[in-house]
Amino acid sequence: MTKRTGLGAFTTAIILGAIACTGSTGPQGASGAPGSPGEPGPAGTGTPSVSAVTPASAFLARTTDVQIVGNGTSWSASTTVDFGAGITVNKVQAASVTGLVANITIQDTATTGPRDVTVNDGSTKETYSQAFTILAPATEAVSGVVAQGSIQTVHFVDVDIATPFDATNMSSLFGNDFTNVSFTTPSGVSAEVSNVTDYTADAVFLVDVKAPAGKGDVTLVSGPAMDASDVNFPFPASVDVAARTPTALASGTMATGNTKNPSDTALYSFTPATAAVTILDFAASSTSSTVTPGFALLPKSGAFADLLAFVSQPSTLTMLNTATDPYYLVYWDNTGATGPFSIGVTSTTPATTAGSATDESALPAMPSGPPAAAQTITALPFVLTTGTLTAPAMATSPANADWFQYTVTAADVGKSLHIQILGDANTDAVVSVFASNGITVVGEAAPTDASLEDTTFGPLAAGINYIAVSTGAQFDNADATYSMAVRIQ
Repeated sequence: MTKRTGLGAFTTAIILGAIACTGSTGPQGASGAPGSPGEPGPAGTGTPSVSAVTPASAFLARTTDVQIVGNGTSWSASTTVDFGAGITVNKVQAASVTGLVANITIQDTATTGPRDVTVNDGSTKETYSQAFTILAPATEAVSGVVAQGSIQTVHFVDVDIATPFDATNMSSLFGNDFTNVSFTTPSGVSAEVSNVTDYTADAVFLVDVKAPAGKGDVTLVSGPAMDASDVNFPFPASVDVAARTPTALASGTMATGNTKNPSDTALYSFTPATAAVTILDFAASSTSSTVTPGFALLPKSGAFADLLAFVSQPSTLTMLNTATDPYYLVYWDNTGATGPFSIGVTSTTPATTAGSATDESALPAMPSGPPAAAQTITALPFVLTTGTLTAPAMATSPANADWFQYTVTAADVGKSLHIQILGDANTDAVVSVFASNGITVVGEAAPTDASLEDTTFGPLAAGINYIAVSTGAQFDNADATYSMAVRIQ
C-alpha cells in the first residue's frame, strides 16, 4: 500500500505519472512485494462525557432552556437530566446523539451557587461538575438591625436586566403609591414600598415585637396583583430575626440610649398600673440637633398592623388609657441620623372625668355670646371619654359643637389651656376657646398640629372660659366619637 501524507505527496504522484506517460510503453513487470503497514486510523469514540452547558447560569424563580453538548454520547428520547435540588426539569429534547435541550424551572428557594449537571442515559451517567450556577435575580442592602420590634430600610437592585421592576405608580396626597410591587414576608414581618424604578426598589420592613425569631424567606413580587405575569425576585432565608426583650419604662422616668448605625432601633414597653382612666404622655427627645427622635407605639399585640401611631417632630403622643395592657415603643430615627436619645412616658390621673357629651348647639359663624348650654369642668386635668359629634346636614350649615365651661381662678391667670382631641385620627374635630363674654377668642398659644386637635390656648384671664369642640370640614359621621383631655399649663 502506498502511504500518502498530504497535498505534497498527492501533487508529486501526479507529476511522476505525467513524466511516465511521455515515454514508450513496455511490457508490464511483475508485482512488487507488499508495502509495510500504515499508521493506525483515528481513535474510537472513547468515554461518553458532557462537554458544554449553555447558558452556564440562570436566576432563581425563572424558567429557561439549557443546551447540553456531549462527546461520544448516544443520547435519545429516553435520556434524562438532573440539575440537583430546587430545579425542576420540565422537558428534555434530544436534538442529536450528542445534543440535548432541557427546559427547567428554578424554584424560589433553590440554593444559589454552582452545581453539577448529570445526564442519565440508561445505565450510563455523565456528570459535568459545577457546570451550572444559580444566581439571585436581585441584591438587597439592609440598614438597621433585624430584631423583634424593629424597623429597617431595605434597598433592592435588579440584576436580571431582562426583567425590570414594574414601576407603575399612582399619585396621592402622601406621594406616589407603587401599586405593582409587593412583598411576601415571614410571619410577623411586613413591608411598605417607598420607591420603585425600573431597576431599584426601596421598602421599609417592620418586624413585630412577637415575630418568631430565626431565618425566613422574602420575595419581591413585580407586576399587577394576582396576575399571571407577576415575576418573583426571591431572597431565600434573607431575614434573620433576632430575639430581644423590651426594656420596661417606669412612669415619669426617661430611659436613655445611643444609636450607632443608621436605622438602628431600640425596644421599650410600658404597663399601666391601673385600669382607671389615665392620661398617658409618651415622648422622645435628643440632646443632638442632628437627631430626629421618633417612635412607633404598638398595643399589646406588638403588631405593626395594629399601629397606634408613629410620632416624629415633635416626638410626643397623648393617649387615654383604661386598661392594664402593655404598650410597646420602638424608637427609630426615620432620617437615618444616629446619636443620643431619651424616651419615656408619664401617667396622669385626671381630677375630673365625664363619660359622654353630645352636640349641644351649633357653633356660630361669629361669636355671639355665651352658649345656651355647656358642660361644667369642675377641676383640671379633665377627661371626656366619649364625646359625640354629628356633621351638619348641609355644608353651608353651621358646624355642630359640644360646649364646655371652666372657671379660671386667680392661680390660673396668665396660664394656658392645653386641649387635646384623642382617639380616631379621622375624627377631624376643631377646638375653639372663648373668654367669659363668649365673644372674645382666646388665641392659640402653641398649636402643635394643623387640624387644631392638639392646641394650647392662652394667656387666660379670670372668669369663665368656654371651650367649643366642633365638626371640621373633613368630619365623617363614621368617626363621630372622640375623647378629650384638658389641662392647665
